[in-house]
Amino acid sequence: MKSKAHASLTEKAYHTLVHKIVTLDLAPGSVLTESRLMNELKIGRTPIREAVQRLIAEGLVKHLHHRGMLVEEIRAADVQQLYEFRAEIEGYAARLAAMRMTPAQVEELQRIHAGMDRALAESDIESFTTQDRQFHELLGHGSQNGYVQSVLANLYNLHLRLWYYLFQRRGGLQETVHEHQELIAALVRRDPDGSEQAMKKYVSRLAREIKGIL
Repeated sequence: MKSKAHASLTEKAYHTLVHKIVTLDLAPGSVLTESRLMNELKIGRTPIREAVQRLIAEGLVKHLHHRGMLVEEIRAADVQQLYEFRAEIEGYAARLAAMRMTPAQVEELQRIHAGMDRALAESDIESFTTQDRQFHELLGHGSQNGYVQSVLANLYNLHLRLWYYLFQRRGGLQETVHEHQELIAALVRRDPDGSEQAMKKYVSRLAREIKGIL
């Protein structure tokens, strides 16, 4: 059985690597070696290895025989498949949330959105993306469907890396804030169709813009 200390080191390694990958500090195609990661993160081999296995399962890293590990490239075909799926699953989550979210959850979503708006005004990208994650996590909770929630959680890091890729080349925080506001308005109205369409509009716009710069 793993000790709490070991599990904590694995989590630290995982979250550190996720942050480096999604923010493109570790660029697509970067070679990863255990010795380099151990040296940079000051964490032992086993927690590093376990963290990397999680990243492989999520599709952020791949293992190549005789070549070690690479941060996954960003390819147009992968973007198309990811966002086709995300539009459907998160659109469905928004539809369910319009019928199932509690008033307190809707209020919390509005509070998070206000924080995103402040982060936009202050050009605080770290705060913006932290609150965007909270926004989508709460939407998943609001669907009251554990399977939908689990799938959305597994997709989010892939989405966030693509979002950073787009942002570094085109910006686009204002569009994200506006599109999230359209979704909130539909949720407040308890409008399943409007909520689903608002989410699909947001996801489809991201897909078009990302593919346009690849």
